[in-house]
Amino acid sequence: MANEKAERTPNASIALRMTRHFSAPPDALFRAWTDPTAFAQWMGPPGVTARDVRIDLRVSGRYSLVMDGEDGNAYPLSGEYREIDPPKRLAFTLEWGHGDLAGLEMLVSVDFIAERDGTIARGRPRRAASYPPTASTPGSRRRTSYPARTAPRLRDE
Repeated sequence: MANEKAERTPNASIALRMTRHFSAPPDALFRAWTDPTAFAQWMGPPGVTARDVRIDLRVSGRYSLVMDGEDGNAYPLSGEYREIDPPKRLAFTLEWGHGDLAGLEMLVSVDFIAERDGTIARGRPRRAASYPPTASTPGSRRRTSYPARTAPRLRDE
């Protein structure tokens, strides 16, 4: 069974750390993040479908996808890979392309740590310095709820 934990950092308005255990090896999790077909199967909260996933897996390579929400809206996301260390680490930007969040860029790092009984995945999304946090930021509610709703879709194997 997967264990999920979201932790607030000392400055919770800027960063969030997520930790989850999977009963799968690091290479399987790395592939789930880097193979377009696998990524589309779990990306997004329940009720959201990912499509048009494109991944150019190299440093400075770009990725993009569109998430179709239950509300009938399309939510595009894109970004650029900053660090790729298979199967240990990914770091990339994430740019929201819709609504009030359009143009918001985040820096995301995900570490895949091998354990005897599986892998610990540690993610850290951070706001880019160019987007100062405020209490009224539209995505502020999503910072804690989105990871909790998305992670269960990446099932243990």
